[in-house]
Amino acid sequence: MPKHTWSVTAAFLLCTLLLAACGGSTVSSTSSTPASNQSVNALHIKSGAFSSFVKVIQAGQAVVWTNDDTVAHRVTSTPKPGAIKGDKSKFAVDTTAFLNPATFDLTVPPGKSAGYFFNTPGLYHYYDPGFAAWSTDYSRVQANDNAPNFPMAMEGIIWVQGSIANLPASAKNGVLAATDDWLFDFVAVHKGGSVSFQNFDTDKHVFGLATGVPSPLNPAKQANPVTIIKGTDDAPPAGETVTFTFDTPGLYYYYCSTHADIDQASGRAKAHTDASAYPVPMEGFILVSDQ
Repeated sequence: MPKHTWSVTAAFLLCTLLLAACGGSTVSSTSSTPASNQSVNALHIKSGAFSSFVKVIQAGQAVVWTNDDTVAHRVTSTPKPGAIKGDKSKFAVDTTAFLNPATFDLTVPPGKSAGYFFNTPGLYHYYDPGFAAWSTDYSRVQANDNAPNFPMAMEGIIWVQGSIANLPASAKNGVLAATDDWLFDFVAVHKGGSVSFQNFDTDKHVFGLATGVPSPLNPAKQANPVTIIKGTDDAPPAGETVTFTFDTPGLYYYYCSTHADIDQASGRAKAHTDASAYPVPMEGFILVSDQ
């Protein structure tokens, strides 16, 4: 494509997005080339996957998804996580302040682009319901059996950086019995806050920050590469609780290496086939705000 065509396309998409920001938040374009500048961030859809599992942007910027596949894809927000039932209901996490503060639902035809303006800091979790399903059992996105990248689901996260007020000083997470998965995919605390993990399962589980993820994820490392959290067999009757304090703001991506591996090609956790939650990986995110 000639240089002038690229620049005209970029200008058209940028103008369209800026106009949409005034009266709405969703735009689409017949272009196959998204703009690339400080206000528009490009993501590609290819082989049933989003080109970046986690995309980091600033508040007030847009993300444009370009579909390089031969079939249409949907880019839609995940539902609100379900409540934890029974005696573990005290672990309920209020995600209102930081998770999906706005929702979107885009359809991107083959060879076309669509975008969304993100004005509020927080985490935006999305997926393609044509290639994955929302698991009400785990409140997670679960890959369809015939999806191209099975067992990894077609999902993504937009981290819109910026201060978030009213986050708690502490949060609780954990592992329910026989689930091989964390109770919550996402928790958030303010700078200097702590997150406690309690293992209600019989088996040991491991908390470890994912390796090989791009900056600015995991801005501070653990003192130990992995932390074993004992289950009820080794720490009866309620299992061990381990607490971590986060003094450095940022987004921390962690997983259990007993039940998942980090796929180096995609930079995300891939569930072991013997994990009870398979194909859902045992992974999670901790957002630490500077407020």
